[in-house]
Amino acid sequence: MMYFHERTASARASLPPALPSDNDVTQGMAAGTGRIGELPLPLVNCDLCILAYQLYHQSVVWPLDPWYEVLARGGSDRRTSFMRGIHELVTALPARGAGFCYAGPAVLGAHGKSNAALDPVVTNLAQLRPREPAWTGDGALFIAMQAPAYVVGAIRRVSVCTHDGWRPAFPHGSATITPVHTYDDGQDDLIAFEGGTGSFHGSEAAWSLMGYVLKRTRRDGSYDAHIAFRGSRSGNASRALLKGGDGRFNGPEGNADWVTDLGTVAHQDDYVGGAAAEGFVAALKRCMGTVSAALHELHRRYGVPSSIQVTGHSLGAGLAALCCAAMTTGAPGLSLRKTLPAWPWDAVAGHLYAIPPIGARDFCTAFDTALAGRVSAPYVAGDPVVECSRTVSLRETSAMGFGGYLFGTGGYSPAALARMPRPAGADPAENSHEIYLIRAALLKKLADPMAPVPAAVKRATPWASFATFDDMLGGRAVTFVDGDLPTIVTADNLGATLVNYRFARHFDAFLAMLRKVVGSKEAYRGRHTAATYAEATERVALALDMCGKIESAERAVIADTVATQVAALCAFQAKKELTLRGMRVVAEGTGVAMEADDLLGIDFNARIGLGLILRALEDKPTTSIADYRRQPELKLCLEVFLGDAEAWQKKKSLAGRPV
Repeated sequence: MMYFHERTASARASLPPALPSDNDVTQGMAAGTGRIGELPLPLVNCDLCILAYQLYHQSVVWPLDPWYEVLARGGSDRRTSFMRGIHELVTALPARGAGFCYAGPAVLGAHGKSNAALDPVVTNLAQLRPREPAWTGDGALFIAMQAPAYVVGAIRRVSVCTHDGWRPAFPHGSATITPVHTYDDGQDDLIAFEGGTGSFHGSEAAWSLMGYVLKRTRRDGSYDAHIAFRGSRSGNASRALLKGGDGRFNGPEGNADWVTDLGTVAHQDDYVGGAAAEGFVAALKRCMGTVSAALHELHRRYGVPSSIQVTGHSLGAGLAALCCAAMTTGAPGLSLRKTLPAWPWDAVAGHLYAIPPIGARDFCTAFDTALAGRVSAPYVAGDPVVECSRTVSLRETSAMGFGGYLFGTGGYSPAALARMPRPAGADPAENSHEIYLIRAALLKKLADPMAPVPAAVKRATPWASFATFDDMLGGRAVTFVDGDLPTIVTADNLGATLVNYRFARHFDAFLAMLRKVVGSKEAYRGRHTAATYAEATERVALALDMCGKIESAERAVIADTVATQVAALCAFQAKKELTLRGMRVVAEGTGVAMEADDLLGIDFNARIGLGLILRALEDKPTTSIADYRRQPELKLCLEVFLGDAEAWQKKKSLAGRPV
């Protein structure tokens, strides 16, 4: 199967003309109605935000643990040692080529010297498949997402736009647009764009997919240009928060998105036409070059759009707001009006979901004047990000925008914030900031008997979290679900997602790096015997050695071989009785093997064992997940709880809700 096509500076592949829509719900925005087909624009743009997250999650190269959270353990520097190794590894990786389009530490994209203080999250932009679901291990939980069919079913062509060496001044150097996938039907065109977060006081950023530009076809054959920015992704949010700020004893470090989020001090910058948060402005500058290139490519292919819609959630909402400002009153807008003079720049519309405070009061006032009547900013009551803004009043939240005062001068929000009640049935522990709660609240608010949302759209569950991998395959969510059961990733489509992720190739590289780390005394604190380090290293080495060496074509033999690999990694022995007790897999016994279990962490072993199962599924597509469930060792890996997932299960059970 072809995943990556020949790269060209302008992606000159011939494109078919726009096709007439066969679904009034999914296409076309009637002038003056504020709706795309039958759907309200706030809902459509919320779903486009979900798609931005989905595409980013599809791009990560190690979906089981893309933020290296399972590697972390108390009294250990293992996670730090592993990430140091990743920084070294990427210096030898080609950033672009047939079948891959890597982004991450700056050296990958020839953007300069990598910032070693930032987590080296590595992504491959060639993996984007909007019609297929994305899933990742997000620390303790698994997350699955799939934007509704009315959005992704119309997308035909998928490309990525990357910098050819970023430059500080707009348009930030040249960019390359590379086709990565084409579907057989559809009429819409998606160009994902590279950007960077984590820059602070001019330091180098970490690079990744930051969103996309989408050509959405109207019923009359014209189109709307949508610019969608993704929000933050971090794994352990508490660590990201503590490390990402500019503290007394530490500079900004760790998760790049959170370094951007916490760069809240406002500085005057003509780029956005006022005083805005330095972290967000720095990130926008690393996006606008590729955004601009994508807009010019849409113009080359399709001409002038009927409208320009800009959207984002959380960090993405802040970037979307500043993008609107940059195109309306900032320096990039002056350039764009010259190169694309017929575009409707004076009618740019913004849809900002759960927007954080991003600027000084004068900047927000000027923003509201320049874009009056063209910006919406919905959020759910209790959102800690929105309600830390100085713009939010004491009467609305009983919080007086304390966080906005605490974080300094960048404490105001643009647009008229629209507060919505929390959806009935949402667990009190669920964060009001989450995009899936915003979608549910919007559906309640937008209920209109004269223009009802189609049942398939209303009942869609595009985002859910799960306590175990097996729960994800079975649709047993631990987060709020007010629609159909969240069967996003299933036993039927799991194999296709593994192929999209290039799972086997990346898993082998992960194990090779892990082998160097787990047996290193420098990665651990406390006392361990030499035999323990040797045993830990031997387990990973044996599992790595067996990867890709299953010669049999018989399903039962394949499953038995994988079980042997998992037993080698986890030290499962025939004489030991394995039981599942709460969150931990307990192996009864003593000796060197148990010392290695203590060193590695049994939960960590189980996650790596899960990786061996998934690698075998990709290598041997004739097998099914059912073949691996029959083996007790493998079943434990599929079902093991991590972190506080058991607490989620108990809460849902006590509430009488399905788990």
